[in-house]
Amino acid sequence: YEGTYLISKATNNNENLLFNGWYLVKDGNSFSQQIGDSISGKELLTHLNTASNTVTLYAYWTETSENDVTLSFEYCTNSGKELILPNSQTAQISKLKLPDLTSNDMLTSKEYYFDNYYTDAAGTNKFDGDFETLFGESQEKTLYVNFKQKNTVIVGYVDPTSSSTEETSYFYKPDSNTLIPLNSLSISNYKHMGWKITSGGDDVTDEVYTDSVIINNATYIEAILLKIVKVSITKNQYATGTIYVTSGYYSVNDGTTFSTFDSNLNMYQYGYFYLLEKSTFTATASNVSGGTGAKIESITNTTQSNGSYIVGTKDINITYYGEKSGGCVAAGTLITMGDGSTKKVENIVAGDQVLVFNHEKGIYDVSTVMFNAHDELEWQEYEVINLHFNDGTILKIINEHTLFDTTLNKYVVITKDLVNQYLNHSFYATSIVNCIPTRNDIKLVEIEFSTEYTGIYNPLTYYHMNCFTEGLLSMPGDIENLINIFEYDENAGYDKEVFNKYIEEYGLYTYEDLKEFYSEEVFNALPLPYIKIAIERGMTTLDEVRKIIDMYIDLIGSS
Repeated sequence: YEGTYLISKATNNNENLLFNGWYLVKDGNSFSQQIGDSISGKELLTHLNTASNTVTLYAYWTETSENDVTLSFEYCTNSGKELILPNSQTAQISKLKLPDLTSNDMLTSKEYYFDNYYTDAAGTNKFDGDFETLFGESQEKTLYVNFKQKNTVIVGYVDPTSSSTEETSYFYKPDSNTLIPLNSLSISNYKHMGWKITSGGDDVTDEVYTDSVIINNATYIEAILLKIVKVSITKNQYATGTIYVTSGYYSVNDGTTFSTFDSNLNMYQYGYFYLLEKSTFTATASNVSGGTGAKIESITNTTQSNGSYIVGTKDINITYYGEKSGGCVAAGTLITMGDGSTKKVENIVAGDQVLVFNHEKGIYDVSTVMFNAHDELEWQEYEVINLHFNDGTILKIINEHTLFDTTLNKYVVITKDLVNQYLNHSFYATSIVNCIPTRNDIKLVEIEFSTEYTGIYNPLTYYHMNCFTEGLLSMPGDIENLINIFEYDENAGYDKEVFNKYIEEYGLYTYEDLKEFYSEEVFNALPLPYIKIAIERGMTTLDEVRKIIDMYIDLIGSS
């Protein structure tokens, strides 16, 4: 059924019968859907009898008489000639009937529509339907048919996956409020949001259409295709944040069902989500308990405008980063000074002389505070670990801190997750009697958690690194790789036999070994010679040690 089929006029030996044309439909003595001397295969196909796989055409004949007149049809001079003219009619004037050619006004592939019948070839005088006046005394007359060209509208899009252009042309009668059908598209990794008139004079608007659109003068209707962009969130445990979609569409499931943006919904909670191209969002970072310096390290494949990030066509990764704030004690914690007095930790400054324990000699000593870490941070609400001891001592720890556990005879790191395992353990404590520090171990009997508005502080002493907080021998919580390198004796000094054995077996670092990393000033400020033993024993690595030291190197250098 491809192509066009020519159809000959029907013949009959009866001279009184006049052939009036071929018809596709016969209902009793009535005939409809007249065709001319040709028909397209596609039109024939619409009338196919599927049972017999045939198409039936009906020849229509009328009787003639001496009173009959003949009405023929021609094209107007400027008429389009794509459509077929009606067949001539020979009949009595009262039985003449103009064929209805308005079926071509419909939305079809035909580019012309019926304008009118005219009495002149120029198409200036419309026929008013009065056949008596038209014929007068004449037996033959001609009416002129004018077909005008329809407007053309193209419905199309560029397939972004193949860069190919897909278009369908429709022809419609001008100013006819024609309904153009619109289909939903399914293209991998793209969301079809509808159709938009992009050219055609007054019809161009911001309105989006889905199933269909009524047009008058539109010339192009374009598909709105937006790339589906995955937004992934990378973070560490020391930072949190917010992500709010400020325009466009988002999806929190499989990237197929999208919702209009909700500026009150924090997308950070999902770990990953989807946005459509051209959507916008804002992002901020903030510290978590135990973290500091939270920031957005990077946001890939976006542009910025007025504080918002604009989504392009590539997947996005948002990286949040924060640093561990380190072991610390709350404001108000008393630090034992070198002369036996106490001073609130928030008042400790570099250069202060405080009481320490010299593990190499197994005795009390006095050392200089190199810095008081975190003292630059503003007060805020922290989750506090309250350690209650049997003598009434209360030590307030934020995040983590290290104490000397005399039950285990080593330093232990106190954190929220680990603290319960040290309940009823004894800890190295000191009281000042007649200005002399005296060991007086105390037992942890109760653990309480609270949220308090306070500051966070962490004094670090020259070489020994320890001090006494509320009388308890302690160290920062973030230097666990630098402690317990040696076993301790009953007096908390290094076990001399093991101490000497390890030095003989593994050796010590010299400044020459580490000078590519640290200045001599930093090397002397910390017990770095012993780090070689810890590394050789598999307790840590040089990279891990460097990460710890690098957190404080600027503070050490300025002290």
